[in-house]
Amino acid sequence: MRFGPGGGRGGPGGPGGGGQAGQVAMSAFYTRRLADEVVLFPGQPALDLVSSAPLGGGLGGGPARLDFNSNVAWRGAGLALNGGWVSGYEVPGAVAAQDLSYSGAFTLNLRAFVGFDQRKELLRRHPFLKGLRVTLRADNLLDAAPEVRDAAGITPYTYQKGFLAPAGRTVEIALRKQF
Repeated sequence: MRFGPGGGRGGPGGPGGGGQAGQVAMSAFYTRRLADEVVLFPGQPALDLVSSAPLGGGLGGGPARLDFNSNVAWRGAGLALNGGWVSGYEVPGAVAAQDLSYSGAFTLNLRAFVGFDQRKELLRRHPFLKGLRVTLRADNLLDAAPEVRDAAGITPYTYQKGFLAPAGRTVEIALRKQF
């Protein structure tokens, strides 16, 4: 969706033209794995990845997943929010005491930027801003990671949060200047 002067089907600059138009975009995707099997060696039984997710330490994700993206941009500035949710699941062990339970996890990421080249009134007053772009990036805002518990309700050492999501929440500010 475009808004502002020159947005829409035509106008200056061709379809959707106009240098001052803003833009909004949103999307969401839901995925439900109904079947996912793998045979590791010929003659061996197939492993059901949907109900037990035994490969990769069980970190393949649950049977359901929801991803979303949204962003808005106008006059050289923008904001984007995206994230996803993965359902929880169980991974059976060789014996019941080795069963692992993975919780669901929801992640949220944010991006914001300002490019000063489209801010003509500001460039006239502060010409050193020409070619400057400032970006803020925050990943995993909620510091989310799946929780893994064994049959006794204890998190095994190798499944501690520091190992599953070592970066945790990260915030980055970037300055870019083109000369």
